[in-house]
Amino acid sequence: LKRMLTCVPERSNSLDLSRLPAEYLLTEKECAQALNCSARTLQSWRGRKSVLRFKRINGRAIRYVVADVRKLINDSGHINTSGGSGQ
Repeated sequence: LKRMLTCVPERSNSLDLSRLPAEYLLTEKECAQALNCSARTLQSWRGRKSVLRFKRINGRAIRYVVADVRKLINDSGHINTSGGSGQ
């Protein structure tokens, strides 16, 4: 898990979470943009149920709470999606 959560350079197109209320629900695309990772990475994390909590709306739509995404970023830095150690 630590290998996935190492710092990587920010992309200029990342989503600014500081402007959103903590309870706001992000789409998969918005969450991936905020974390600088792919939607496929989020899908993989959902299968593990250990990296980032998500909510299923109406049995189908996946949403992420801004507060949880902020916590992940603050606890670990930006997300490394390469699967390597980042060192």
